[in-house]
Amino acid sequence: MSEFRNAVDLSNLSASAAASPTSAGSSQVSYVRNVSEADFNEVAARSAQYPVVVLLTMPSAPETYALDETMVRLTNAAGGRWLLARVDVSQSPRLAQALGVQAVPTVIALIGGQAAPLFQGTQDAAQVQAVLEQVMQLAVASGIAGRAPAVPGGPVIAGEAAEEADPRNDPRFNAADEAISRGDFEGALAEFDKLLAANPKDLLAASGKAQVGLLIRTQGLEAAKTIAAADADPKDVESVLAAADIEVLNDLPEQAFARLIELVRLTSDEDRTAARTRLLELFATQDTASPVVSKARRDLTAALF
Repeated sequence: MSEFRNAVDLSNLSASAAASPTSAGSSQVSYVRNVSEADFNEVAARSAQYPVVVLLTMPSAPETYALDETMVRLTNAAGGRWLLARVDVSQSPRLAQALGVQAVPTVIALIGGQAAPLFQGTQDAAQVQAVLEQVMQLAVASGIAGRAPAVPGGPVIAGEAAEEADPRNDPRFNAADEAISRGDFEGALAEFDKLLAANPKDLLAASGKAQVGLLIRTQGLEAAKTIAAADADPKDVESVLAAADIEVLNDLPEQAFARLIELVRLTSDEDRTAARTRLLELFATQDTASPVVSKARRDLTAALF
């Protein structure tokens, strides 16, 4: 993956029609937005909060179909780890020129307003997934750890199995979701605290608070250095706690839980309490029925007793 170039500046572009989206079904969740010259700068600015992956394509070109479907499918399955901005270059030629596009399809990443070319031409799903995982790791290392909000009516793959509606779409969470979308994690945390004060047994609010707490703690952390420090000294409480946070953020909960359980085994008193507390907080970010969580709970019990 190439180094980031200078920030993309398209401020002189005038408005033009956006590409027509393929609307999502009412029960399907999309994190894909069709973007034009008119709104690209606004979308690019969001890359200060969460990664934005830009797919430059041309619906009239059959060779773009397979990658387009792969990108939409992987993005929606990721549940907001990044936003996919899909650009029809035939409708936005100056945008394509400004981004240095020489052929379609072309994929670039935006992190903190900086653009990085990823690949050009067709790729299979495994290759695309690997590249996107690298982008997510780079985003975390750059302190960009937010989650993209769902795009109402955004593109999905025709015939794709409907996803379960996100319980966080409950109106009770609107204020917290709005705070998250503008990068105000402390404000979101305060909103979840209000909900929990009203109902301490609200498991959804507890989960939301745990996820926002994770985002706050991982801001500014360098993933590789943090994990290396924890690997070098498994009894260094602060390093291990931070490394576990990074691993959960990168969808590696099993590794994170094992790391914290080992810390529980190696420590006592306040250090053991800190490890156990963090583990329980990270459990709350996961599906409670997950076999990974169930196993970690059993391992924690064994480590404690």
